[in-house]
Amino acid sequence: MPPMRPLADARARAEGASLVATRLGTVRAAVRGSGPHVVLIHGVTESADTWLDVAARLAPHATTHAIDLPGHGLTDIPAAPLGVGDAARWVVAYLEAAAIERAVVVGWSLGGGVALGVAHQAPERVRGLVLLGSIGVGFPMPFALGLLRLPGVGEWMPRIGRRPLLRRVAMRDTYARGFRPSEAAMDRYWGSWGVEGRAPYLRALLRTLDAGEPAGWLASIAAPTRVVHGDEDRLVPVRVAREVAARLPRATLRVLERTGHAPHLERPDEVHDEIAQMLTRDDGAP
Repeated sequence: MPPMRPLADARARAEGASLVATRLGTVRAAVRGSGPHVVLIHGVTESADTWLDVAARLAPHATTHAIDLPGHGLTDIPAAPLGVGDAARWVVAYLEAAAIERAVVVGWSLGGGVALGVAHQAPERVRGLVLLGSIGVGFPMPFALGLLRLPGVGEWMPRIGRRPLLRRVAMRDTYARGFRPSEAAMDRYWGSWGVEGRAPYLRALLRTLDAGEPAGWLASIAAPTRVVHGDEDRLVPVRVAREVAARLPRATLRVLERTGHAPHLERPDEVHDEIAQMLTRDDGAP
């Protein structure tokens, strides 16, 4: 198997990232732009780098904070896998450490569930939510992610990522049929697999993750929310989005046609518009 880099070495080589000490541990954040704060939370097995294009589009009118969740990217790797609510506590700790009083919180996939946790735990800090392909109620583990629960599979991911055909086959369920992500986007995803300790953490996380954990928080979340989901999402069924939107007090749902599990990569203009509208929204609006 290919060698893994120690986390400290990976951090030393990283460009354009800040390491922020919080009360729970060190969080890696990529901060760009100026204006009101937008916090960007990635999905499982991903990293903050997935938000590069979104952050660039928002930079003229927002300060974006793309953060690595615990056990992902360059953030500390916990000794045991964290539930959705525990991961949300790390995001709240980052908001505290970065002195962010209020922000629009954007979450993709697992990050959507974490964003819901942030709104539940620290509602005073959440100006609004944008959920993309988000978890929130229970559903079966997708086959592609289920494979990563097997011993050794995660450790082979860096090698798979060096083979153009294999890495596209491995990611095919992430996108709508016919969509071809850029090589740069693929490089960003696969490049984050080479950190020592990351594969076993993600294996343990996927064995214990409860995608339905946020369901108990939904009725209490008062933040205005935009739920955005692809009609061809093969990882998180669109029924999850419909149920989450129905159970949130102030949510609207938008289903994007010919879109898979990654709206921020497949429909970046639409995702930018959803976030921009939340930034200009009157907090008193229904």
